[in-house]
Amino acid sequence: MAASSPLPYIVWRVAFPDDIVARLKTKHNPTGDLTINDFELVGIVLEFLALTGVCRDVTSRHLVIRADNTSAVSWAYRMRTSASLPAARLLRYLGLLILAHHTSPLTTEYVPGPENDMADKSSRSFK
Repeated sequence: MAASSPLPYIVWRVAFPDDIVARLKTKHNPTGDLTINDFELVGIVLEFLALTGVCRDVTSRHLVIRADNTSAVSWAYRMRTSASLPAARLLRYLGLLILAHHTSPLTTEYVPGPENDMADKSSRSFK
């Protein structure tokens, strides 16, 4: 939120269902249809949902979401991609969320992994 409306830090985490995780494209699963960038964009969408759930009213507010994946940050900032159909669908959903909540266009910022300590710790805390 804007500097005039600071929020306390909020750490949240969500485990993806096994059937979704099985679709991740890796060197061990080269036929997967989802990339790590798609998963990171899901994180941005979920962060928007968490932010709108924590804040009582985000109408006409300027929201900033920070992430450590340059592709996801770029896609969300530009609200478009030509690289991924799943990402395009997520961006359409994110756009509808922004419209439904009457916020200003979402600003996404890149924060390098070593500087993103809270996100690093929460994502690595899954067993």
